[in-house]
Amino acid sequence: MSSIKLIISDLHLADGHAILDGFGNAQQAALEGLLDAGRDVEDVELIINGDCFDFLVIPPFQKDETTDPVTALGKLEKVIAAHRPFFELLHMFISTPGR
Repeated sequence: MSSIKLIISDLHLADGHAILDGFGNAQQAALEGLLDAGRDVEDVELIINGDCFDFLVIPPFQKDETTDPVTALGKLEKVIAAHRPFFELLHMFISTPGR
């Protein structure tokens, strides 16, 4: 049985504002191509290695550079809304047997 590990990092998904969001159409297409390349392999592991979500560039900003669960959840909701194709692709990938 073949197996591969795909390691990605520094995606910097934010709220969709082009100046601070590090994940756009080109990155989405590259990720789709990467995951598609392993479609014929039975065992594929995707490792997201840090800096996937960039909450620090999403308002509201705290003066003391801290956050709370409610604020973090609001920021995550903004990331999800701005990057639906990413989350749909991720869902499809992890729903596939052997992933």
